[in-house]
Amino acid sequence: KTLSNALWIGGFSLLTAVLWPALAVLALFAGPVVAIVLGDQWSSASSFVPVIAASAAFSFPAFFTYPVLVLAGHVRQTVTCQAVSLPLCVLIVFVAAHYGLEAVVWSLLLTVPLQNATALYFIRRAVPFGWSELAAALRSSALLTVATALPAATAMVTLHALGASSLL
Repeated sequence: KTLSNALWIGGFSLLTAVLWPALAVLALFAGPVVAIVLGDQWSSASSFVPVIAASAAFSFPAFFTYPVLVLAGHVRQTVTCQAVSLPLCVLIVFVAAHYGLEAVVWSLLLTVPLQNATALYFIRRAVPFGWSELAAALRSSALLTVATALPAATAMVTLHALGASSLL
């Protein structure tokens, strides 16, 4: 079976166009989001949200790994993909756990990109595409993210300057 790489590259582009700006705004407004969704008793968790959001930005290939590999006739590669990345990720989290919850959260910046780099490797084997094609497709999402985050960050700085930081 032959799958169009343009289809999957376009999928990455569309997914990141929604995912990345949402994660950027979530990272910027972690405090109010945690307070609204979980309540004030969880306010200490808001410091972890930006790190989790940053690591989640690398997760876009995860949504496509299984469908791409199955549709391309590489069903066995779905298990291989996990078998390659998960042991190292488990080891990283295991080591981080000895240093506490904060270290485990920060370890996401290693484990999520590692898992998704592995996923991209297997996806590229099933549906060949160049890194430049992927970068070109993600460029507009990155620009959209900056265009979304910049006004949000400006609003946040303005509220702090006006002494309305209790809203954040």
